Amino acid sequence: MTPVPNTRLRRRQSRAVLSAIGTFSRAPLTAIGLVIIAVLIVSALFAPLIAPYDPIAINPAQRFLAPSLDHLLGTDQLGRDLFSRVLYGGRVALQIALSCVILSFLIGVPLGLLAGFGPQWLDNGLLFVFDAVRSFPVVILALVMITVTGPSLTTILIVVVVAKIPDYARVVRAQTQSLRNATFIRTSQAMGLPFWRILLVHLAPNVVGPVFILASMDIPVVITIEAGLSFLGLGVRPPTPSWGTILNDGFSFIQATPWPILAGCLPLVLITLGFTFVGEALRDALDPKTRRR
Repeated sequence: MTPVPNTRLRRRQSRAVLSAIGTFSRAPLTAIGLVIIAVLIVSALFAPLIAPYDPIAINPAQRFLAPSLDHLLGTDQLGRDLFSRVLYGGRVALQIALSCVILSFLIGVPLGLLAGFGPQWLDNGLLFVFDAVRSFPVVILALVMITVTGPSLTTILIVVVVAKIPDYARVVRAQTQSLRNATFIRTSQAMGLPFWRILLVHLAPNVVGPVFILASMDIPVVITIEAGLSFLGLGVRPPTPSWGTILNDGFSFIQATPWPILAGCLPLVLITLGFTFVGEALRDALDPKTRRR
């Protein structure tokens, strides 16, 4: 037996969705953030077509060149074109960031729903696991994993996903616990709906809003983690281009030229600003108090 559709509730939900979309589109920094994100995605996807040079091609005769029409961001200590390396580094950053956020979302949301709506013993057990994982810094987890498996993109992916799952699960758990005694949940239980249907159909759509905000904020965080591990030599292995390895090379030769440091920092700053602007706009759009203001 299925519940009778509540037309009034559906209308209120439709109005809320339209109001959230309007608030998001009217946010002053939304367009800037979306443009920055679009540029990152396009440059990463079409890097082989946009890049003017091979990012790993060595040309010692052109080392430490300043930015020019031939080399838009200059060259590094091996004569490699920094603009091409930044474009290909964006592919690595985007691959790691999207993979980590999507996997953390897909694993963290169900765990948060189970913790928030399941029995007390399950909630306590999952909270113990979440707190245990959160007690270890990402760098420490990375050092342990790299010691066992060696540095690679897969290692970074596993480390970041394991570290981020508790964040998503805790947000969903808090939202679920605030709704578990709501009238529509009690009604669904009284009608004998299966446990999984209540979670997926009635709870999940009402608790994922804050998770999308967290995901948009986490993408630049994951990119920065990947760049930091690559900077320390624990991530992407040379000669694969990465913003972190570009920064590492720049600091090694900072007295000779500042351009590699600028080339490595610029995309990190821009992508952080872009996703921060979009995340702030999403928060304002999904917060009813902000929409009313």
